[in-house]
Amino acid sequence: MAIHTGRPTYEWVPRLPEERAVPCRIRSDIHRAAIAWCLVTDHPYVAVSLADGTFRLQNLPEGKHELVVWHEAVDDMATNLTLSIKGDHVHELEPLKITVERLRSARR
Repeated sequence: MAIHTGRPTYEWVPRLPEERAVPCRIRSDIHRAAIAWCLVTDHPYVAVSLADGTFRLQNLPEGKHELVVWHEAVDDMATNLTLSIKGDHVHELEPLKITVERLRSARR
């Protein structure tokens, strides 16, 4: 038995950029606080940092890789780093620092 609510149903088909190095923002037109971020990649090597800023990428294949570091507060700034992976070596990256002035200018 189907219940008809009288409301039409809609199918939403997102149109995402074909290639984008940073996430794209998805916002609700109804609920202003409802925001999500979407990143489409052709590989599984993506991480979200923990509250302390640390993250882990595991099982990277050997070779040179470009790492893109991004933060929603400074959406127009992505930092690219090049890593050379050899064997099972663990790489510790130097902390990336963003100045308070940079954060303030990004919020305008």
